[in-house]
Amino acid sequence: MKKAEINAYNALYKAQQQQQNDTICQACFIILRKSITEGNYSKAAGALDEIKRMVGDPDSSDCLSIIDIIKGWFYSRLDDFDKVPGWIMNEDQSLKILSPNSTCKDRLIRAYCFLRTENYSELLAFLNYLEELYKDKGFLLARLDTQILKSIATYKIQDKKQSYAAFKSAYDLAYANSLIMPFIEYGNYMRSVIESIKRDENCTIPIQWLNKIQSKSNTYAKRLDNVRTQYKKLSGHYKNDKITLTRKESELIQALSHGLTRDEIAESLYISPNTVKSKLQNIYNKLGAVNGADAVRIAYQMKLIE
Repeated sequence: MKKAEINAYNALYKAQQQQQNDTICQACFIILRKSITEGNYSKAAGALDEIKRMVGDPDSSDCLSIIDIIKGWFYSRLDDFDKVPGWIMNEDQSLKILSPNSTCKDRLIRAYCFLRTENYSELLAFLNYLEELYKDKGFLLARLDTQILKSIATYKIQDKKQSYAAFKSAYDLAYANSLIMPFIEYGNYMRSVIESIKRDENCTIPIQWLNKIQSKSNTYAKRLDNVRTQYKKLSGHYKNDKITLTRKESELIQALSHGLTRDEIAESLYISPNTVKSKLQNIYNKLGAVNGADAVRIAYQMKLIE
């Protein structure tokens, strides 16, 4: 990844001289993604600002769409879905803005948003659509990401057989091309999927490779969490003195942090599973969280739980 960053800076300075806006955007995108792997929000945000400074007012719709895709990728990773350009989440609009052969990245951002918001049914339907769409085309990275996402989504709905099959397809695509970052950038999702795969006695993927990806995904997840925390602090997404949890909500988030399931929480707090679900949603809304893991992370950061 370090070599990719050096190449990106080289391309950036050359592109500036020749006013190649599309190359400037792509180089800054690589720098932005590298900054996430370092846990450096300021550097990542600076790469986005650099695009605005260098490109100014884009002189073509293609360049504008590239900038929107970079913004969409960045803000979806920060869980700030309101800042993801609206057309990215709409298939009809994206086809009007991009040519059919240029809509890989925006669709993958849309799929990631479905994943982060735990919309697994729509995500799987969308991935099946993408799988069919890309099967006879090159689009190596798009096909790879589609299989990775499918592995995660099927794992989330506890279909471990399909999860392994999709992961194996992703591995076959990646290993032949020496690709690992597409896996690593899924952080905690990848860590959980690989842990499940390692327990599968029929697994044929080399354990050394799995351990490598799992370790690097774990490191990436921690650094991405750090970036999200920095962003939320700087953007005012939460302030400790403005957020209070009820006693029952505090007990619930504490139980969640201990790894209890919703049914176990309901039993321990003498409330119904539906009440747990309702109170969890209230907690998510208060903390600006997208799921349980995100709520626990923010609650720890704000010292609402210990």
